[in-house]
Amino acid sequence: MPTPAAAPVPPAVSAPLPEPATAPEPAAVAPAGPAPQEVPEEIADVLEEVEFYLSQDLADEAREAIADAIEEHGEHPALSAKLTEIDRGDSEPPREESEDRSFELAQKLAEEAQPTPQAGPVEVDDVLHQFKEGVRNQIDKGDTETHYDLGIAYMEMGLHSEAIDEFKLCLENGEKESTAHHMIGLSHVAKGEMEPAIAAFMAALEAPGRAPQEELDLWFEVGNAYELLGKANEALIWYEKVEERQPDFRDVAERIERLGVIKSEQEEVDEFDEMFDNMILKD
Repeated sequence: MPTPAAAPVPPAVSAPLPEPATAPEPAAVAPAGPAPQEVPEEIADVLEEVEFYLSQDLADEAREAIADAIEEHGEHPALSAKLTEIDRGDSEPPREESEDRSFELAQKLAEEAQPTPQAGPVEVDDVLHQFKEGVRNQIDKGDTETHYDLGIAYMEMGLHSEAIDEFKLCLENGEKESTAHHMIGLSHVAKGEMEPAIAAFMAALEAPGRAPQEELDLWFEVGNAYELLGKANEALIWYEKVEERQPDFRDVAERIERLGVIKSEQEEVDEFDEMFDNMILKD
């Protein structure tokens, strides 16, 4: 008897696979630190001042401003966060075209100044002259970004005359004109040349594109230059302008108090001299 054929097995029907669930959009993460509206005005002013110093690669001055603010207003999360950011080395300001090259240029300059064993002893002035010639041949005068970075590098190495020359090449750039005059003034102060420093600071105050905080810094620097010249009355005029806008700016209050005493003593001397002169004229 023949074996019955096995019943045909219907083909398996694949069940449609469910479409993968769309992953939910991640929730926006709130930025760390206090919201802008939670930062007191005096702290916001300090942070603006700190950002200006950082934009000029003046990290030590930025730290000093934060330290003064902490001493004046106490600890604040925004100040602590900015100080941590500076110490971490993450606070370099963004560049539109390229990152800050001042450290790279300073390192290059330092390497050029090291004599090679084959060359024997060399004069630093000769090496510096060769480096400047190389810069002149390779960098266009219109490349103000590079010339500005090179000026900062020269400042960091104490080559303030060379820094001034580089910053002068940035004066044709409207966006950098005020800052370049500012840096020229600081370089003159470092050289002990107060009169040209004051002229540079005044030129920075008259240049376009100046930020309000930079104006405050310039007033302070003019006062400082006059103070270093021994002109207490002129210094007081500029320090008082600073105090009128921001009484807790750096150590301006202490400087005004100190110079006020000097001014009073000088007034007494002037009165005595005038009285003595009158006595002589009467005789």
